[in-house]
Amino acid sequence: MAKLQLAIMAFASVVVANSARASFNLITDGDFSTPGQGVGGYTYAPTGSPWTFSPLIGGVSGSGITYIPSAFENTPLNIQAGFLQTAGGSVSSTDPASISQVFSAPAAGSYDLSFMYAGRTYDGGTTTFKVSVDGSSVFTVTPLSGQNFTPESLIVTLANGNHTLAFTSTAPVIGYDETAFIGNVSLTAVPEPTTIISAALMLLPFGASTLRILRRKQVA
Repeated sequence: MAKLQLAIMAFASVVVANSARASFNLITDGDFSTPGQGVGGYTYAPTGSPWTFSPLIGGVSGSGITYIPSAFENTPLNIQAGFLQTAGGSVSSTDPASISQVFSAPAAGSYDLSFMYAGRTYDGGTTTFKVSVDGSSVFTVTPLSGQNFTPESLIVTLANGNHTLAFTSTAPVIGYDETAFIGNVSLTAVPEPTTIISAALMLLPFGASTLRILRRKQVA
């Protein structure tokens, strides 16, 4: 009986966890794995990606995908990441580096936006960037020079339909070749508390009926 009760509890935990788990990631290629760069590789404004990148301007300002470690080495993680790179003069202020993607929210509600960011160590170091949805800034990030990938998460409210998520460099450029890295971007629906409670209540008849059967067997 104890084993069966544990099994019921385990099953209930899985069901409740599944109901509480946010829906699938609305962001495509959140880990910037496409197109593959190979060790040490990087590409400004690569094609074949669901992301839109700003073009290379002035030889050093723009965005793209890099494999870390690479020419933008921060820490030997052996992963691909998006990068925002700025340069001195009017290049950065006129044409800020940006990475964006259009996505569709299936329903109005709260969504969990999470990503990781890091700062480059050498040359101009790192750059500040903002996170925006439909052009409205929701968060600003200033990685430390040489900062390893750090997770960040925030809640955004969306209407159903298409939206644009963007990462855009914002800091006044004081040096040369300043770069920030972005990875593991995800946007998932936050379940309503009533959804979790309903899932738990649905399991009560199952558990109660099973226990009644067990009691009848013990009596017999």
